[in-house]
Amino acid sequence: YRLAVTSTDLVRKDYATGGSGGFVTSPATSCSGGPARAWLERTDPTVASSFACRAGLGTSGTPNEKPLGALLLAVTDREADQNRSFVRDDALLAFVILTDEDDSSGNAPTTDGLVAELDQRKSLRGRWAGAVISGPEADACGGGSFGGGAEKAPRLHDFVAKAADPATGKNNVIWRTICNDTLDDAVKDALDTFTVACRELPSLPR
Repeated sequence: YRLAVTSTDLVRKDYATGGSGGFVTSPATSCSGGPARAWLERTDPTVASSFACRAGLGTSGTPNEKPLGALLLAVTDREADQNRSFVRDDALLAFVILTDEDDSSGNAPTTDGLVAELDQRKSLRGRWAGAVISGPEADACGGGSFGGGAEKAPRLHDFVAKAADPATGKNNVIWRTICNDTLDDAVKDALDTFTVACRELPSLPR
């Protein structure tokens, strides 16, 4: 596998710190982020600690989080520079969105537009998967060490719903709440979803 981190902050322009969909190579703290490349691989000697280091993005920056826009840029525009060669044609593309706000990307992209872009980038709906960990669809939530005060997230829920395959109804993108005391269950469900999607990965069209 390949593992990378980006930021929901699209005002940030430094690709190496997660700006504009770039994958983090310059961590926000003085920890060791591992290899110089923009992603980690399973053969790297310190994957867990390097990932934890890169994922420590901090809380500074714009309050307007745009995870859908960041996801789109990460696998399109940034594939020409910072993230070059990350996406593999022969592998599942899987992502986790973790946020206590709703997406504020507006029409860049729309939820329909992002689904279409991911379909085009991976050729088939079944060749990408995701997990959105956020607030509920209709109400804000309180409590929980991660999600205390998390906003409602109707746009993110709309994206999850639209990720379902219209032909089969199968959906490789799940939503889980950020309002619990830990993210353990949400992360486990994400990994389980990705495992099934990998096992059922459809062949590329000829």
